[in-house]
Amino acid sequence: MVIFIVNPVSGNGRGKKIWSQLESVLEERQIVYTVHFTKGPKHATFLAKEILKVSKVEAVIVVGGDGTLHEVAQGLIGTHIPLGCIPAGSGNDFARAFRISTNSTKALDMLLSSKPYKIDVAQINDGFFVNGAGIGFDGAVARMTNESKIKCWLNRMKLGRLAYVIIALRLLCTFRPIALTLTIDGKHYFYNNVWLIAVSNIPFYGGGMSICPDAMYDDGLLDLCIVSNINRFHFLRSLVKVFKGKHTSEPGVIMMRGRKISVQSKKTLPIHTDGECYQPTSATINVQRRALNVLYVPFMNKSC
Repeated sequence: MVIFIVNPVSGNGRGKKIWSQLESVLEERQIVYTVHFTKGPKHATFLAKEILKVSKVEAVIVVGGDGTLHEVAQGLIGTHIPLGCIPAGSGNDFARAFRISTNSTKALDMLLSSKPYKIDVAQINDGFFVNGAGIGFDGAVARMTNESKIKCWLNRMKLGRLAYVIIALRLLCTFRPIALTLTIDGKHYFYNNVWLIAVSNIPFYGGGMSICPDAMYDDGLLDLCIVSNINRFHFLRSLVKVFKGKHTSEPGVIMMRGRKISVQSKKTLPIHTDGECYQPTSATINVQRRALNVLYVPFMNKSC
């Protein structure tokens, strides 16, 4: 049996519309399924953990965005149950990394014909992330974007990915870079004036921004993009180039990789993990090798 977890409000109601289309297809094809609808924050995690009590579950498919997928993954990491996603959010970076069609019927066909494949995830403090984490400017932008009415307005026009850009431009004038200590696999680095540190399991974040172009979800490593010691103009120039992954050779941009990463600061650190925001003063991130089963179609492979 296939279980669907639908976020009806993702993408400003796009999740509900897509489910209506999928429901007709599933009934027509006489596919055995169960559907659950999320009712608020963290509810998707609760549903995923409840699914573990059900026997003969073939797969869990999320109809929603990266935030819903993040919540469901919290309940499925370390289990044998594969996770799939039909994109219905504003960013849809997981679906982009796995080349899942934006056409809901085609996406369903792809997932139902796929095979389970284990990918890496990362543990950060007491939680996990699948896509990536953003520290500093990125974390602050994610928090403001989640709270902004602009995101809802743009979602209505199917332009939700522009919300990050608009909020980033607004925050650019007021954000103050942070001094912090970064430790990667036991090696310590001190940085003054850090704009952002992105820690990525897949290449994309922020709705298609190629922040770590070479990140791979099955190599046992996390890719980092560190931006520091540049002025606002140069930071803005780097941000513009992120969309096509052309920022990596810009002044002030350092690309690194590691298995265990820790960040410490005397000030609170704006952090997001797959879009979920909080503000600690330190964070420890460890790669969890092949910890999540996903529905995978071979031609989605990055080398194809």
